[in-house]
This record gives sequence, C-alpha cells and structure tokens, in this order.
Amino acid sequence: LRTPPYEEKDVIHILKYYAQYEDIPKFYTFDAVDKSKLDVAAIAKHIWDEDMGPRKKAEYVDALWEDADDNMLRLFFGRKVYFWKQLDIVYFLRNDASDIAWHTRSLYWQANAKEPIVKCRLSQVGEGLQVMVYMPDRPDLFALICSYFDRKNYAILDAKIHTTKQQYALDSFIVTRQGFEKNYRDITSQVEHDLTEILKSSGPLPEPSQPKLSRKSRIFPVTPSIDLRPDAGGRFVLSITGNDYRGLLYAIALVFSRHRINLHTAKIMTLGERIEDVFLIDGETLQQPRLQIQFERDMIDVLRIHAG
Repeated sequence: LRTPPYEEKDVIHILKYYAQYEDIPKFYTFDAVDKSKLDVAAIAKHIWDEDMGPRKKAEYVDALWEDADDNMLRLFFGRKVYFWKQLDIVYFLRNDASDIAWHTRSLYWQANAKEPIVKCRLSQVGEGLQVMVYMPDRPDLFALICSYFDRKNYAILDAKIHTTKQQYALDSFIVTRQGFEKNYRDITSQVEHDLTEILKSSGPLPEPSQPKLSRKSRIFPVTPSIDLRPDAGGRFVLSITGNDYRGLLYAIALVFSRHRINLHTAKIMTLGERIEDVFLIDGETLQQPRLQIQFERDMIDVLRIHAG
C-alpha cells in the first residue's frame, strides 16, 4: 500500500494547532463510517438515473461536498477529488468498483503526472493481464499502445479507452499470450517498463504484423460490418463486428491514424472468434461525406482483407 506524499512540517502544524487550543483530534474508525456515502460510483449512477442537467448536477455535488454534518467525502477524498473531478459519469458507469479502486490507488497522488504511468495486475475476471495506461493524451496514442501488444504477440481480449476532462488518457487493456501463466510476475514488470519507455518515445508507427486467422475463423467466418452514426454531442459512434485475430485492433487503429480520427472512448469485446467493438470518435474527415465514405471503405477493407 503506497503512502500518500506529505511534508513533515504539515504534521508539526497539525500538532501545534491542537496543542494551542488544548483540543483532542477527532478520530474516525471504519466501523463508524457509512460507506455508502463514500461510493462515488453510486453517486455518479444516481446523477445518471435522475438525468441531471449540468446545473442540477453541480448543485447536487456541491451539496454533498459541503455537507457540514457529514464531511466523510472531504475527509476521505480531500486529495483524491483532484483526480475524480477529471472523470465524468461515463467512466463510473463503464468501470466496476474494483477497477475504480485500482485506478484511484495508483493515480490520485499523481493525477497531473507529465510522464506515462503504466500499471499491471492479474485480470480480476478470467485469464490474462490487466494493463492500465495513464498519461497526457496525444495523437495516435491508442495505435502506439496496440502496436506494442502486436509486436509482443499479445492478444487483446478487452479494452476500455477513456479521455478525462483534463485531456489525460486513462486506458485499460486485458491481454494474454501463450505461456503467460508460468511467468506472469516477470511479464508484469517487463510490460510496465517496456511500454512506459515506448510511450515516452516519438516516431512513426511500425508496420503491423502479418495477420493470421484461426482455423475456426476460416471455417466459420463472421461477415464484417460497420455502423457509423452521429451522436447528440457532435461526435460519431462507430460499431464494428468481424472475425478476431492477433493485431486486428492495431490495424483498426492505423485506419484511425491515417484519416486523423480522434478516439475519445472505446469498448472492445472479444467473444470467442468474434469481435464487437464500439468507438466514440470525431475528426474533420467525418464531417465531409466523400472522406467519410472513404474512411468506412478503408475500415471494411481491413476487416475483409483479414477475413479472407
């Protein structure tokens, strides 16, 4: 467990304060705490369920934070709020409590980090390694991360891409490869080190590896399909279905890069030999009918080339 950073003088000031006023600090035990009031995910879900507008949402959050009779939120999240304020409701709805807790423990004291942060742990659901990347967002970041997994022969089983309000990327992947279980401790350290170094570097994206469909996918192919629709916020929702293969996600990311598409969020799902991916994207290409059609063709071509 990492101890939050603090300065020695802060402790001295606190002790002097209570000594000066001859007061006794108030201590809290977890048994005395109503933990439901500390569940930020539940708070976010309530905001979503009540369909609060920006003004009502702000008033509700302010009321919780300023509640003089119950300052548990300020007591427990006085520093973590700097991290959580960068996140929106979608983050809490798309991540379970275990992931939120993991992200918070790893990031709340370095939410404004300038260098990439890469953390790994064993997947909490099923097999594989869960990899978290947190850093200032930049063009082609998603493609760069996928290129690393492609070169190292990792299959991406699941991915959640999120951009905070302060334009930080908070991306999570579940990956696996043959023999992973035998050396997962060494692999964890290697991924954290190597991926961090790659994210610090700059340069052109590497060529993708040669794709290869599994025997099952060749016998039972999935007809590739895409669906691109505008959403209410001026962005586009891209849904993709097709056969899975190692390196497919990187091939898709290269199409985004080639057409200068900005990726805001993504939900990647691998169901056996089938992928069902959803991306929230925008870009000038999508505002011009001719270029949008070419983008859709290129995406279908990627799926068809590797499905054939």
